[in-house]
Amino acid sequence: MTTRNSDELLSAYDDAPLNRRYWTTYSILTVGISLDYFDFFIVAFLIAVVGPQWHMTYGQSSMILLAGGVGGIVGALVCGSLGDVWGRKTILVGCSFICAVAAGSIALIPDGSVVIFTVLRFIVGFALGGTVTPFNTLLVETTPTRYRTVLSSLGVVFPTVGGVLAGLASATLMGAIGWRGVAALGMAPAVI
Repeated sequence: MTTRNSDELLSAYDDAPLNRRYWTTYSILTVGISLDYFDFFIVAFLIAVVGPQWHMTYGQSSMILLAGGVGGIVGALVCGSLGDVWGRKTILVGCSFICAVAAGSIALIPDGSVVIFTVLRFIVGFALGGTVTPFNTLLVETTPTRYRTVLSSLGVVFPTVGGVLAGLASATLMGAIGWRGVAALGMAPAVI
């Protein structure tokens, strides 16, 4: 009898329409991940400006850039497991907020603070790794089977949107608001 009830529940779920609630959730998830990846990619444009001003060596700029990637690996491993314990939504929201705070805090660091910059980039990467893991899982879990392949695959496009936004923001705003202003835009995921 339990099997029949489970089958009926799955059937009802798979037959459900993609309603306004689904599209609202999908939109929030995809905008959020785009902004988190904005935070991840913006560092390349910041380094292009800050590196010469701070007289950074190749090793220092590499350390800052690599810190985000290493943080992403650690974050995905740690937060993937924590998502099973605390819930995916909790990890997604928490890590997105941490990503925003760490990325926006880069605007406040003193000139020449390569170590602080590196630590903040590690935190951004860690939080992004923690955000991506439940993001993908939630897309798959909340999408009915008949739409799952298309809509989950489309979710992969949105990190690229974050990279494009980082490039556009840097190209259009760096001269007007400076590198600190562009770094402060990293707080945008906190709004979502």
